[in-house]
Amino acid sequence: MYSEYKVINKQFIEKVLAENKNASRRFVELTESHIYGAIHVFGGLSQDEINDIFQTVFVKLFEDNKRRIRNWNQKSKFTTYLYRIVINIVKDYLGSSRFKQEMKNLSSLSDSNDDSSRDIEEILSQKDSDAFDLITLRMALIRLKPDELEVVQLYYFNGLKEREISEKLGKPINTISSLKNRAIKKIRKFMEEN
Repeated sequence: MYSEYKVINKQFIEKVLAENKNASRRFVELTESHIYGAIHVFGGLSQDEINDIFQTVFVKLFEDNKRRIRNWNQKSKFTTYLYRIVINIVKDYLGSSRFKQEMKNLSSLSDSNDDSSRDIEEILSQKDSDAFDLITLRMALIRLKPDELEVVQLYYFNGLKEREISEKLGKPINTISSLKNRAIKKIRKFMEEN
């Protein structure tokens, strides 16, 4: 009956909050890939840790009369709100010292002078980027084609110039520039939508 729901919207959440078992079951089905995806962004977790965090997320979502689900203000997609919940739970699980080290490693990536608003260059170069931006960026990177990802990694993470990447990969500089620009457009689109 609730399999027709492909996205989580206000009407669907109302059914979940109304204690409808079928809607709640479908809610779990629709959110599990988002939750696992957000957890996997944090590297170095064992499968047992991932499963514990996954279960903790659902306990937190459904405890206190589904308080966290009720607190969704609908200003963003529910999945965006869910990512923030997962991030906070993972941060708590990992403990502040490990999390701070992870963020330090991520935020010490390369610098860029592009003045576009809140895009990949800004997130990569800012030391104070919030965890949500960094996790969303990682999820966007995962979705790139292998050749696009390789160029982005060499350019932003290794600090190579397009000419150096061209020489290293044996591809024309125009191809490298196109791959980089295509990847940036995909990343920006993903970040805007999430």
